[in-house]
Amino acid sequence: MKLIRNLGILVAALGIVLLVWNPGAAGLIIKVPVNGDFAINASPSSLSVMVGGSNTTTILLSSSNYSGVVGLTASAPAGWIVTVSQTYITLSPSVPSGQTTMTVNVPSGTAAGSYTVVVTGQYAGVTNEALVPVQVQGSGVPPPGLELSGGISAVQVMGVAVALLGVAMFLLGGKFVHT
Repeated sequence: MKLIRNLGILVAALGIVLLVWNPGAAGLIIKVPVNGDFAINASPSSLSVMVGGSNTTTILLSSSNYSGVVGLTASAPAGWIVTVSQTYITLSPSVPSGQTTMTVNVPSGTAAGSYTVVVTGQYAGVTNEALVPVQVQGSGVPPPGLELSGGISAVQVMGVAVALLGVAMFLLGGKFVHT
């Protein structure tokens, strides 16, 4: 009786079990199907984000003959904020796919360039990853106090340009009104 109780606990822990009665054998045969694998992908598979901005992608899980709750995590460069809207997705033969949304926030101060966010799905020793390339674009707005080569600031260049415009207007006989 103790063997049957322990077997029942084992069966409950494994989940799906097929019991087959074989009259020619000495009793009941227990077959535990091997749990399949799952795939993890992103759509779109890569992102483009402006410095200081964010973008989203859909994380897709799919399986064949897989039963379990897949836990999702994401890792990104230091300082980035990556959120996954649903961190656990249940897959089974009757529900072979699932999805969630991942948002990638790139902080200001990040250098333009190529980066990678790694999304990891784990369940019962099975681990799969999706690599999401992130192309970070510059903001297009120069930071305050931008210095040009030679130690001249952008504000100084604008001041000289306005002065030269005033001289040109005077020499051409036009009037320069400063407000």
